[in-house]
Amino acid sequence: MQHQKTFFFLLLFLISKVIAQKTIIYEDFFVDNRHLWMQHDSPLSFSLIDKGSLMLGNKKDGVEFTIKQGFYIDSKADFQLECDIKVLDASAKGYYGIIYGYLDNQNYYAFLLSPVGYCRHIEVKESKTKELAGWEEIETYHENGINNRIVIQKMGGNLIFKVNGIDVLYENFRNFYGMHCGFMVGDKIKISADNLLFKQDGAKINVVENSINGYKKENLGDKINSSFEELNPLISHDGKTLYICRKNHPENIGILHKDDIWYSQIDVNGTWKSLINIGKPINNIENNSTISVTPDGNTMYIINKYKPDGSFGGAGISYSKKTAKGWSIPREVIIDGLKNEHYFANYTFSADMNYLIMSLDIVFEGEGEMDLYISNKITESRYSKPINLGKNVNTFASDFSPFLASDNTTLYYATSGKPGFGSADIFVTRRLDDSWTNWTEPKNLGPEVNAHSWDAYYTLPASGEYAYFVSYDFYGSGDIYRIKMAESSKPNPVLLVHGYVLDSKQRKPISSEIIYTDLENNKIAGIASSNPIDGSYEIILPYGKHYAFLAARDSFYSISDHIDSKNIKKYGEIRRDLLLAKIEKGQIIRLNNLFFDVDKCELKPSSYAELERLVEILQKYPDMKIEVMGHTDDDGTDIHNEKLSENRAQSVVKYLSTKIDLHRLTAKGYGESIPLLDNINEENKAVNRRVEFKIIEL
Repeated sequence: MQHQKTFFFLLLFLISKVIAQKTIIYEDFFVDNRHLWMQHDSPLSFSLIDKGSLMLGNKKDGVEFTIKQGFYIDSKADFQLECDIKVLDASAKGYYGIIYGYLDNQNYYAFLLSPVGYCRHIEVKESKTKELAGWEEIETYHENGINNRIVIQKMGGNLIFKVNGIDVLYENFRNFYGMHCGFMVGDKIKISADNLLFKQDGAKINVVENSINGYKKENLGDKINSSFEELNPLISHDGKTLYICRKNHPENIGILHKDDIWYSQIDVNGTWKSLINIGKPINNIENNSTISVTPDGNTMYIINKYKPDGSFGGAGISYSKKTAKGWSIPREVIIDGLKNEHYFANYTFSADMNYLIMSLDIVFEGEGEMDLYISNKITESRYSKPINLGKNVNTFASDFSPFLASDNTTLYYATSGKPGFGSADIFVTRRLDDSWTNWTEPKNLGPEVNAHSWDAYYTLPASGEYAYFVSYDFYGSGDIYRIKMAESSKPNPVLLVHGYVLDSKQRKPISSEIIYTDLENNKIAGIASSNPIDGSYEIILPYGKHYAFLAARDSFYSISDHIDSKNIKKYGEIRRDLLLAKIEKGQIIRLNNLFFDVDKCELKPSSYAELERLVEILQKYPDMKIEVMGHTDDDGTDIHNEKLSENRAQSVVKYLSTKIDLHRLTAKGYGESIPLLDNINEENKAVNRRVEFKIIEL
């Protein structure tokens, strides 16, 4: 029996030597507060970084205080957690120690010591304390004012607790509740901690390829950042407006100056102007923060619900519309079956507003604490029940601050549940199909972005050139930074289409909806709106599809346009003004989205969406009669061109006549006789090749 015991301790000794050589994945010598330990001073307890140590304690008996830090731990692999702690002052009842596997104040483990040289091991589960090992005397314990080196080792299924190099307790390892480690002090006591290390192998950081691109993150300076905290940045899709949440600023609305939304616009030199408070009704006396802004900039989604008078209406999300008089009072967005047990939540909308991704804590669901979920749009103000994004994205820890790029495919989010460089790092993953639950393995954005502290709230414009995010690097004050994106981290290319909605005759701006459609399946891809003042609009078209887009307003017929983005290789911006033709007798309206093969008259299926819109107008105006007019360029003979244009007009009438009485429809081919431009080049000829309709009666 003695031989077996000797062999066991020899085995532990050899294994501990191996553990000691493990990679340091977290270290803190407390020369600054780069890891963001809570610093406070209250009537009951205190904590601060001072002279290379973390000082903490309680000011009276009957008080228990914990302070912790979250970082990635592979709980299945062996590890070693170690720290120097010395007692500076304590009452007779005082105690202190290391907490680990910490989820919240109701679930954690703690290795505790008394200032007179005893130790114990406890588990707190659902607020109930269980003693795993009672008070044991420590022969090597150092008196007050002298450091004690405390070590917790996991080796296989065992835990070994050491004080000053001597094993004092052995326990079976139990799965962690959470990934936080830190310190506990009980009753009146003052301690200092230093040289905190966590060692473990196998926790390789999965970094994006070529993440080091020579660019360093840059603080946006005093026009954006202040002595107060700036959080939750959101850059507009065109990269020209930056929205942030500013905490406790004296110019915030309300006596308590809670979180307000501020914004800045970029000047012609690429410099951000000073922040401006967005004001009422979006800001009120409660916390306010931006979730998403539509590409046109005319609809803003924000946290919380609002009452009709603009006051706080409870937790949730809302949207506000830009009007000629300013922002409207926000209206609630309903999410079916939403159940969030966490005290906060994060949200991001897709650029087309068809999808909503959320960070929630739903009891008895998910992989750990907060997980990412997806909801589909039902109406402008209602989304479906959230569905978990799956194990490839979500971890045992909190996964939060999601941002879906303009391509509707690339997702950025923060987590401490994967190996990283700090307590929370930003990762990127890409959607593999339309299920929204199948994603690539998330990759860390690398040390250029992720510091040793806490990084989150990543946002980037449609161009993907610069990313904006929050970093608490070194001094514990949240500031907004930006960095030039590594190519491997960028989203897929998109087209930003912008222009003005105009009356087709007078060329005056008109406020309208903008509808864009996938021509391959005739499904609406998104709906935007033009600016109510100047008629400007912006939409985002992800690559790989053929789109039609148009303005829509009652009493007008939309002259649609189309763009094929299948072959785009990089981000681009295109100006296309959209015209609305007044529905009136004699009006001639071009049907832009009709498609024929060269020198053929058979309609391609991608033409059907355009013709269905014409059907709707004819059904809405039952007395309307039209002439469908075909035109060509001047290539070929007059007879050939007249015949081709006639046949194309007849193809349109044939389609319409399946749903509209034929007596309301006529067709005529004009060949090359009514050109819009001189046929001097291919661009002009493309304009002249067209099909129009003329309103004969109304």
